[in-house]
Amino acid sequence: EDEAVSLIARLGQGSVRDALSIADMCVAFTNKNVTYNAVVEAVGTTDNVVLNRLAKSIVNRDSQEVLNEINNIANSGKNLAQLSKDLVGYFRDIAVVKTCKNYTEILKYPSDIIAQLEEISNTADSDFTLNVMSTLGALEQSFRYTQNPRSLFEISVLGLLASDPYSEIAKLEKRVAELEKHLSSRSDRAMNISRNPEILVDPKLNYFDEKEIWGKLLIKLRNSGEFQLYVMCEKLKHGMEDNVMTLSAHEGEYKILLNHKSIIESLLKEIDNRIKLNITEIVKTQEFDLVEFLKKEFGKKLEIIEGDK
Repeated sequence: EDEAVSLIARLGQGSVRDALSIADMCVAFTNKNVTYNAVVEAVGTTDNVVLNRLAKSIVNRDSQEVLNEINNIANSGKNLAQLSKDLVGYFRDIAVVKTCKNYTEILKYPSDIIAQLEEISNTADSDFTLNVMSTLGALEQSFRYTQNPRSLFEISVLGLLASDPYSEIAKLEKRVAELEKHLSSRSDRAMNISRNPEILVDPKLNYFDEKEIWGKLLIKLRNSGEFQLYVMCEKLKHGMEDNVMTLSAHEGEYKILLNHKSIIESLLKEIDNRIKLNITEIVKTQEFDLVEFLKKEFGKKLEIIEGDK
């Protein structure tokens, strides 16, 4: 099936070797009858029916149903780290259905799975969908060190249901609107009381409110459809000196920022065309090793004696 081939390609995550290995395993497992459902069973990914039920309960903010679904999945022996990863992919598919007209060509799923995604996308909020992807996607590292993956997963999901996922953005939008209203009324009053025709009040002051500008930039990124960039920028280190906004990121995120620099610059110009953008890379500093330094300086003359102090 074409859908099975598409799923194998996605599971390969860009590696031809991994995709071929998965294909060989599926051929052996299914006795050459490679269907979409057979691939799901062979590689151990979470069944779409299970993902659909869990995603629905998350979108509906039904905490009782969420815990019941997680309990059933955990009792079936499913790896919760893999479940979290599969759920991120499922909400990504929901986002594709909500934003792309040609989503059937992009996803290449069987018609019944497409119908499930269409149904849930009608009730799923775009902002909430992105927040689920961001929150669960960040758990991958945590799963490696936790001794109780179930509690970690349940707490993260329940946290999504209990809070307003974009309350901070809503606060920023409200604050920006209030500041704009305040500045506008203040400049109007200044113009009205000015009796000297040579004295003019410039509504654009030479002062840049970093929080206001950063909030506007995040809002514009979200509304422009640059979802990956928006989610990444939410967690970036940023600062502003005079009219220069500086974004700092580690190597991987730094390269993404450079590739999207023109997009960010154009959005900043929409906010205020005087703002300049500066992108810097956070370089890891190598720890100083005293022993290695001494060995390098003194060579064979250095003798290290271990013993009691």
